[in-house]
Amino acid sequence: MFRPLLSLFVLLTSCAPGPSPIASAGAEVVGEPGQTFLLDGSASEAQGARYMWSVLDGPDDAHLIDPHEPVAFLLPEAEGVYTLGLEVCDALGRCEAATTRAIVGAKARKAAFGGPSFGSGPSFGSFGKNQAPQANASASRSFASMSIIRLDGSGSTDPDGDSLRYRWSFTTRPADSALTDADIQDSTSALASFKADTSGTYGVRLVVRDSFTFSSDLVPDIVVKVVQDTDPVDDDTTAPRWGAVEGADARQSAFGGPSFGGGPSFGGVGKNQAPQAAASASRSLGAASIIRLDGSGSTDPDGDTLRYRWSFTTKPADSALTDADIQDSTSSLASFKADTSGTYGVRLVVRDSYTFSSDSVPDIVVKFVEDHDPVDDDTTAPRWGAVEGADARQSAFGGPSFGGVGKNQAPQATASASRSLGAASIIQLDGSGSTDPDGDTLRYRWSFTTRPADSALTDADIHDSTSALASFKADTSGTYGVRLVVRDGLMSSSDLVPGIVVKIVEDHDPVDETTNAPRWGTVEGADAP
Repeated sequence: MFRPLLSLFVLLTSCAPGPSPIASAGAEVVGEPGQTFLLDGSASEAQGARYMWSVLDGPDDAHLIDPHEPVAFLLPEAEGVYTLGLEVCDALGRCEAATTRAIVGAKARKAAFGGPSFGSGPSFGSFGKNQAPQANASASRSFASMSIIRLDGSGSTDPDGDSLRYRWSFTTRPADSALTDADIQDSTSALASFKADTSGTYGVRLVVRDSFTFSSDLVPDIVVKVVQDTDPVDDDTTAPRWGAVEGADARQSAFGGPSFGGGPSFGGVGKNQAPQAAASASRSLGAASIIRLDGSGSTDPDGDTLRYRWSFTTKPADSALTDADIQDSTSSLASFKADTSGTYGVRLVVRDSYTFSSDSVPDIVVKFVEDHDPVDDDTTAPRWGAVEGADARQSAFGGPSFGGVGKNQAPQATASASRSLGAASIIQLDGSGSTDPDGDTLRYRWSFTTRPADSALTDADIHDSTSALASFKADTSGTYGVRLVVRDGLMSSSDLVPGIVVKIVEDHDPVDETTNAPRWGTVEGADAP
């Protein structure tokens, strides 16, 4: 019989509403006209609380800020006693009200307290004169993400040494910003922050309070620009977006004064200085069409680790190269292989964790020319690239650059010819006197420049034509000319032996018993010994 009643009792208990709201409008506040008065209803309690502040009584010249927040602000313009009401409602629509007073001006204090009171002399419960705290607010960008704004109220003080309470709030925001005071992290601490969600001007206010009075300070000019980084160091497809803190107050705070970045403050972090990019280019000793890029001279005044990015700024119209063709493009030392003649320009961007710097090498001129003095045996003469232009010449040929390599000097070819002692129709060619000022290894190529009209010889008939010592066997009387080309890894030199005169004559005094007398050749002419 009692079971249904018990069930009903449990049901009624579980459906019973929570505790009624408790409204607390905070202590009375005292000050002067034109000051900002903090109204503190944060001690109120309610589930899903909604707040409504209003001026119930007092002069008409007063304005409420944030009337729907637990902490609101009164801006009175005239002396008098203002009665402020706070209504706190919960999610069920139940409401509770409380009041407090704002006592503005000397006459109001005398009327309210009967004597000089706070700010004028010793009274109010036998306590001595209470002095208002001094709020000190500043803002700066975060080094980790420049769209995060750091708020610093740690410079606020109280002349009486009282403990301070803090409250940060927005005074202005960009029209398209969705931020509210709830988006300020640690809004009741000396150190707070918020993340800007759009470009524009943000204003914040700090209110500090001791047990009796308060003070406020504004940072009205925090200008944040969310901009595209056109010199990214990262490999993201979309360039990262960075926020910049601007404006007189923000610059002074963030970069130039006794706050974030200008002196000892938030975490003791000092001013970050931008890195300095230094880029140069030179030819590779292995292949002159390979351009070496050197950014190892880049520096950071703070000693921060640097990241690198090389990219093209200009290329010849018929070049198919892209930034992906730059080898080691994210290293201090990189390279690319020119694919056609023309002017190439490259840019180096270096970045520390916060800022970046760039440098350009705009004048890398590469010419692909036919080598008419080939040393290799290719049927088609190889093509060699040359690095030219004021910047490139100095880097590649005229001074110390990539790897400390200096100017390359051309080799010196020296050629001579003589007859063979065994057979005077065999001509010995000697290029062993050729030298290279840099001590580079030389490659050799012998070839004909002239031959008698009835000679059937070709360059292929020159024995050991790619050696310092070579030879050929004359097949008819007449004048032969030969040329020697020597090459180091980059440049070549040639020398001629133009007057090798060979006479094939009948030997009328044979020594051998052969039926047909042998024929012997003689070498004549100024150049031939």
